[in-house]
Amino acid sequence: MSVEPRLETLANGLRIATARLPGSESASIAITIEAGTRDETEAEHGLAHLLEHMAFKGTGRRSARAIVEEIEAVGGDINAETGAEHTTFSARVLGEHLESALDVLADLLTDPRFIEADLRLEKSVVAQEIGAALDVPDDRVNDLLAMAAYGEHALGRPILGTLESLTGLSIADLEGFRQRLYAPGRMVISAAGAVDHDVFIKAVERRLGHLVARDVPARQPARRLSGRRSEKGGGEVNMAFAFDGAAFGEDGIYALHMAGLILGGGMSSRLFQSAREEKGLCYGIDAMHWAFVDGGLFVVQSASAPDNADELVATISSEVLRLSDGVSAEELARARAQTRAATVFADESTSAFAARMARQTLLFGAPLERAVVLADIEAVDRQAIAEAAHRIVAAPPAIAVVGPRASRTALSAVAAMRGLATA
Repeated sequence: MSVEPRLETLANGLRIATARLPGSESASIAITIEAGTRDETEAEHGLAHLLEHMAFKGTGRRSARAIVEEIEAVGGDINAETGAEHTTFSARVLGEHLESALDVLADLLTDPRFIEADLRLEKSVVAQEIGAALDVPDDRVNDLLAMAAYGEHALGRPILGTLESLTGLSIADLEGFRQRLYAPGRMVISAAGAVDHDVFIKAVERRLGHLVARDVPARQPARRLSGRRSEKGGGEVNMAFAFDGAAFGEDGIYALHMAGLILGGGMSSRLFQSAREEKGLCYGIDAMHWAFVDGGLFVVQSASAPDNADELVATISSEVLRLSDGVSAEELARARAQTRAATVFADESTSAFAARMARQTLLFGAPLERAVVLADIEAVDRQAIAEAAHRIVAAPPAIAVVGPRASRTALSAVAAMRGLATA
């Protein structure tokens, strides 16, 4: 299936992307706002996520129950997600109910009703969410890794906030954040599946064309640090390492993604074969690339029994360094196939297709044609992987460890990886 998305921009700067997917009877719609954790001030920590929750507590036209009942009554589902750089409100329905879903999401976006009693209740819910995350060591190690990599920058703060930061957030803070950042020029509405472009454009214009264009503060640039964070907790030693990556749209981003697949992207990857299959040091191990608008992280993550932690650290260090020696034609072909398949698989989901169009429109000004993406994937050669590998080892990684021997393992990791930057 090859579908070319269509894009239009309203007079107020709101962009609308659609894709009619042949054979689809359902449709997914997403309103994605370029506002996330990195747009919070220190005093607002956790506000973007709390705002996403509070939007579902009711509007001027709908109660909290009516919001979800209206979607579920026609067999659909509704959701929202807050990330470091974006917040998304989404729904999936049969195509005949797409305009109704648009009306519900637009209501959440433009007319949320913030009441003190609801805020107290939702703070309690988010506090439980924070507590649950603290109880999961592999979630906690990711939070610590962000802190180690970005320090005091907003990207270094957990998306959920903390119990302390949550306490101080008010209705005035919610309104201030929404008014400051929820501007039409920072939004994309995307719809994929059984959608008629012209009909949908007119529906969006009727519902959201009145939003007033306004300027939004520029984001503070982020720079990766080689920090170290460790914390006691859990029975296993969870460890994560963040090396230099690339920003969205930057040269080498596909090579870094494929380097992650070769190093730790599945059961045939180097780290899985070495650390799990040959040495039995861990149950699972992963390498991946995280991209942001102005930088990225190449991340390796695993967990082991305390007695195996030092050897696992040494194995990770050795395999990261060995990536610089080059990859085989077979490894490259496998990584290409995995990347291409992931791209095609995602485009067969209306939800994923809508999300991709919104994300790419915010990043690049328009959705990318699949043929262009696949051509960029195919263009990655062994030299590009070698350049990505040298980029990874150009500076010491940020390090995070959670476990019964967290501090000791962190020191072991510092020693094991000190030589990578001079390789």
